[in-house]
Amino acid sequence: GTAWTDEYRFRRLDGAYADVLDRGHVIRDIDGQAVRMIGAMLDMSQMRKAETALRQSEERSRAMLETIEAAFAIIQVKFDADDSPVDYRFIEAN
Repeated sequence: GTAWTDEYRFRRLDGAYADVLDRGHVIRDIDGQAVRMIGAMLDMSQMRKAETALRQSEERSRAMLETIEAAFAIIQVKFDADDSPVDYRFIEAN
């Protein structure tokens, strides 16, 4: 058989577009002739939107860290059961 994969935009019945991952597999007879194709389409629209939002957020954070004149850090703090800080780590700093 032959495997096939592609990503593209697919126009829905309502006119909106979806980002689609399309995968298929061609089944051939003993002479090599295609007799059937099975496959599936996966709507990747939400994942693409999330990737874009994350990339934009990272770009904003990077620009802020590169242009700020004061010391700045993003710190992750671990708290115990009494909400007292017990550990921390620097995520990013300028």
